[in-house]
Amino acid sequence: MKKLLLTLMATLALMFVSACGGSDSSGDQSGSQENVGEDKGTELTKDNFADEIMKAQLDAGTAHLVMTMTMGGQDISMEGDMRVAEDPADTAVAIVLDGAALGASGMDMETRLVDQVMYIKMGQATGDKFVKVDLNDPNNPMSSQFGEMMEQSDPSKQIEAMGKSIESFEDEGDGGEIDGVATTKYRVTLNAAKMYEAQGTDPSTTAGLPETLEYVMYVGEDNLPRRLEAEVMGTTAVNEWTKWGEDVEISAPADSEITDQNPFAGLGG
Repeated sequence: MKKLLLTLMATLALMFVSACGGSDSSGDQSGSQENVGEDKGTELTKDNFADEIMKAQLDAGTAHLVMTMTMGGQDISMEGDMRVAEDPADTAVAIVLDGAALGASGMDMETRLVDQVMYIKMGQATGDKFVKVDLNDPNNPMSSQFGEMMEQSDPSKQIEAMGKSIESFEDEGDGGEIDGVATTKYRVTLNAAKMYEAQGTDPSTTAGLPETLEYVMYVGEDNLPRRLEAEVMGTTAVNEWTKWGEDVEISAPADSEITDQNPFAGLGG
């Protein structure tokens, strides 16, 4: 179970940035867009949707993210900050997951991703310190496990994968106001096999997954996503992005906060 939780934390951290990319990984940096919320004057279509959404995120540079999942009747919540840039090596994210829903009451779990190094803290399971995982280290067992996901965090690959896999795109009109911004509601259906192929995902790992994936996205006039809703195999997820372009601080833990223990030692399935 502990190993499962550790894997979940790492996977979630990379999942966030795989949708958005990353930015300069030094601490205390602000977003680059001065006019967040400004109307882009662009009509989003099936052909330009992925490109325009990505351009807007890269311009904004930063965001605050809240994600809630309902899985097996349990609610799981995560919250944190991210920085967005064109080079996946510059991705930065800091996410805290409420451990109560995963049977770890009182043990919030924290993941940071800085300079392609992942730091994972899971209370007593990691000695109340961060486990350090260099995703480019071929000798680290966790690096090989999550390195492929890091490669897939390249925004250009995500754009290509989405562009090649969109089967249907519907503008459903007014999505209401989110984070003080008027939004439009879009329903996007992706061909799962085409998306996995474009991402370079091993087909053997996708057996049993649905043939299509449907997302409902609420996008502002600035082409920035404010909310994403999805349901896959009984699991529902809602992402909400706020504070686009505001200052964030994401940095690696101090050396004194990092443990050199083997992250797999004593972690049963």
